[in-house]
Amino acid sequence: METCIKTALKISGRLEHLDINLDWFVQLPSAVFSCKTLVVLKLAIIAPKNISLVDLPLLKILHLKSVRSFKCEDLKRFLSGCLNLEDLEVGSGLAPKSAANTSEKFPKLLKLKRANIHTHLVPLELIKNVEVLVTDRIYKDDLVFDLHNLLQLELTRFNLSTKWFEVLELLKHCPKLKALVIDIYEV
Repeated sequence: METCIKTALKISGRLEHLDINLDWFVQLPSAVFSCKTLVVLKLAIIAPKNISLVDLPLLKILHLKSVRSFKCEDLKRFLSGCLNLEDLEVGSGLAPKSAANTSEKFPKLLKLKRANIHTHLVPLELIKNVEVLVTDRIYKDDLVFDLHNLLQLELTRFNLSTKWFEVLELLKHCPKLKALVIDIYEV
């Protein structure tokens, strides 16, 4: 599989879209993280081999779902090499919560318009300029800034019995909100 991916990257020279869903035991080659022509990168059920260098200058869409052994530091490093992102999706199944996930250490994603976040690894302040936000998490600590550009908010798998106050507080910070979807679940 590694050889196949490396060959596709090498032969094409203009590979723009890569959507990979691998078995946990197949490692993703590091060459993927320095493919300067990629615009869309979607990774699911993967184990990155080496992400010490990420250089994806044209990347606009990044979806990460169930990335094995992916920690907060890995996500910061990854996003630092993708500063033109417009669409970010980070799914659950990543590493356990890290105490070092403050937004100051994350790069500024100034072009980000859409975020689908289902993990504690991404502080909401990092995505505060988006127009569309889908998430299953809100914490009191996240409610210290306004979401000035937010037009659409979708709260998924949400337990309103324990998070009602946070939802009301969040709505106060969304002056342009036009669409709200709340998918409620009870425990």
